[in-house]
Amino acid sequence: MFFAFYIASTGVLVQLMDLRALLSHAPASDVTMQAIRVGIDGPPNFQVISEPDYSADPLPVDFNFDIALDTIVKSGRAAVGDASISFLELRMVEGMPVGQVASQGRLLRFDAATGAVMGASEASLPPLSTPSVRNTVKDIHRMRVFGRWALIVDAIAGVMMLVMIFTGLVLYFRLLGARVRIGRTDPFWFAGGWWRTLHRAIAVVASIFLVVVALSGIVLATSSVGVAIHTALQGGKRPGLTADVSSPLVDAELPAMLRTTLVAYDSANPGASVKVLRLRFFADMPQGVIVTGGETTRQLAYNTATGRMAGLSGPGYPATGMTFGWQVTQIAKKIHRGDYIGISGRWMSLLTGLSLLYLSISGAVIYFELWNKRRRQGRRELFWS
Repeated sequence: MFFAFYIASTGVLVQLMDLRALLSHAPASDVTMQAIRVGIDGPPNFQVISEPDYSADPLPVDFNFDIALDTIVKSGRAAVGDASISFLELRMVEGMPVGQVASQGRLLRFDAATGAVMGASEASLPPLSTPSVRNTVKDIHRMRVFGRWALIVDAIAGVMMLVMIFTGLVLYFRLLGARVRIGRTDPFWFAGGWWRTLHRAIAVVASIFLVVVALSGIVLATSSVGVAIHTALQGGKRPGLTADVSSPLVDAELPAMLRTTLVAYDSANPGASVKVLRLRFFADMPQGVIVTGGETTRQLAYNTATGRMAGLSGPGYPATGMTFGWQVTQIAKKIHRGDYIGISGRWMSLLTGLSLLYLSISGAVIYFELWNKRRRQGRRELFWS
C-alpha cells in the first residue's frame, strides 16, 4: 500500500506537469518540454536535433541539395585538407542556409550558396538532460533519488503491483461468480460500505490500464538497473553515450547518401520540408539524418545502404547499459506515460495514476478496518488467512 501510494502520487505529479506544458503549448526551450524529450532521439552521440531546431525555419522549398552538397564539400576540403570529416550537414542558421563540416573536434560553417567561410567552433554533443523540477520529481518517482541501487526496489514494486492486480481480479471474479449463481448479475454492486464498493469498481475498470502501466514500468525500472550495473562497471561513467563511433566520410559516396536519404524521406513524408540534413557514418552504418519541418519537428535517421529507417539501437552501436537497449526503453517510456497514442493516452495515464492513488488509500482503509475488528477480538496478527 505504501509503495502504491508513493508511485501513484509522484507519477500523477509528473503527468500533471507534463500536461500543463503540453496543453499550454510551452516553447521548446521550456525545461519541462526539454525533460519530456530526453532520450527520444537517442543518446547524445546519436542525436542530431537540438533545441533551436524546433523553432528554426525549414530549408527553402527550392533549395538544391545536390549543388549545396557539392559546394560544401569543396569548401570543407579547402579548409581541412585531407583530414577526416566525421559529418556534413545542411541546415538553417539565423535565417539562411548553411553547410557545416565536423572535422577533428572542430565544426566549420560555410554559406551553402557561395561556400564562403562563416566561422568555426568546437564540435559539442547535446546534453543528456537539463535540470528541472520535473526531472527531480521523476527521480523521486523511480526512487533514483535514494541512490543508484534503489532502482531495484522500483522494479520489485512493479512486480508487487502486478501481483496485487492479479489477486484482486481473482477475488473479484470469485465474488461475481457466486453472485451470478444466485441470480445477481450486476458486475458492480454495493456491499461493505462505500470504501469497499468504490475500491472494487475502480479496480475492475482500471485493471487493464494498471497492467499496462505496471508492465512498462517494470521494463523501465529493469532497464535502469542495467544502467546502474553498467555504470558501476565503468567506474561511474557511461562512455557509450558520448563515444565517437563515427567513421570518416568518403567524398565520392556523399551524393549517393544524399539521394538515398531524400528519396526515403520523401517516400514516407511526401512534400514535407527539411530543417536539417546530416550525412555520417555511425557505428559503421552510413546514415542520413533529417530533422523535419512542418507542424511537428522530429528526427528521422535512415540507413543509406538500404534506404530503411535506422533505429536508436543496432548491431555495432556503443553500449548504453540499458537492459533492453535504447529503442525498447524509449518505446516503454512512451507507453508508460501514455503519449505513445497521443494526448488522449496522457489523460488515460493520469486517470490510471489517480485510480492507483485511490486504491492505495481505500485498500489501507479496508485493511485497517478489518485488522481493528480482529484486534478487538484478540487476534492481533498483521497478516492472516
